[in-house]
Amino acid sequence: MKIDYVLGPDGDRIGVSAGRTIDHLDNRMLSLAFVDSGYAAEGTAVSVLWGTAGRPQTTVCATVIPMPAYQGEFRNERFDTSAIPSLVT
Repeated sequence: MKIDYVLGPDGDRIGVSAGRTIDHLDNRMLSLAFVDSGYAAEGTAVSVLWGTAGRPQTTVCATVIPMPAYQGEFRNERFDTSAIPSLVT
C-alpha cells in the first residue's frame, strides 16, 4: 500500500495523506490528509511527501484548510436542485 506522509515543520511524520486531486475551480492541488490534532488548526504550514519509498519522492509545501475544501456557491446544500431538468414527471 502506498502512503504519502504529512510532515511537520521539523520534518517529523504527523499524519498520512489518503490521496490527491486537482481542484479545477481554484486551480490548486488538494491532498486529503489526516494529521495529529496539534497540527490540525487552519493555516498550519505542513509538507506532504509524495511518492513511493525507494523511488523518487518530492516534498510539497501545504497549508491545512478545513474540509470540505470548496466553499463556493455551487456546494450541494446551496444549490436549488428543483432547477435541474428531469425526464421523470
